[in-house]
Formats: sequence, C-alpha cells, structure tokens
Amino acid sequence: MSLSVFPSDYSLNGTPYETHVPAVFSGSDDTHCELLRGPIKDLGLIYDPSKAGASVKVSKLPLATRLDPRHTHLMYVLEGETVQAHTTGVDTVTDSLMKGDTLVLHGATDIQVNANGDTSGLVAMFTLDEGHE
Repeated sequence: MSLSVFPSDYSLNGTPYETHVPAVFSGSDDTHCELLRGPIKDLGLIYDPSKAGASVKVSKLPLATRLDPRHTHLMYVLEGETVQAHTTGVDTVTDSLMKGDTLVLHGATDIQVNANGDTSGLVAMFTLDEGHE
C-alpha cells in the first residue's frame, strides 16, 4: 500500500484531490496521476499491509498531540521557514526543522510543533504500526 501527500492539486486514477489531501492506493495497482497545477514533489510511505498498518494526517501549526509510543512516527515539514519540534517519551528532545525535513520518532509520547516567528507551518505526520495484525 502507499500513502501519498502531494503539494499541489492532482488527479489519481481520475479522482481529483486537493493540495495535501492524502491518497491511499495499492502499489501493485496500475495508477495514473495527473498534476492539475503547480510543481510536485510526491511524499509517500510504501508499506506491506500484511506486516504493518499506516496512516497519515496533515496538520497546521501549532500542533500539540499525544503519540502512541509503540508506533514509529515520521513528521515531514510541508510548509514553514523553520519549525521547532519538542518531543517527550524515551528522551526529551527539541529539534529545529526546515521545509523538506523529516523527523523520525521512536517511543515518543507527546509532540509540540511551532512555527518560528510570524510564519505559518504545515506538517504531515505518518504513523507506522509494526505490530499490526
């Protein structure tokens, strides 16, 4: 399966999607994607659904949320000059990230993400459940 987030409006197999709206599809399927406007850089997570579950949520900043420490979380910065991510769990860490950066979290229980200064921000949070049955 593939979870993909595109930074522009697009059509996947004839179904239109708005900017940053995730698409879920099987990697074994024939697919046709058409860019409806703007440049594109596909962001996707490919996984075997018989071995893991996965989800993605796109969120505007600021973001404060609880995380399941049993899962792996990948936060990708879609928009924002610089963002600060503060995580707690196994370790308490503050990371400075820029657009296009990915933060991988193992064992985290909470995350707070803020855009620096007067800028806005947008992140995609992928969750991978390796214990999926």
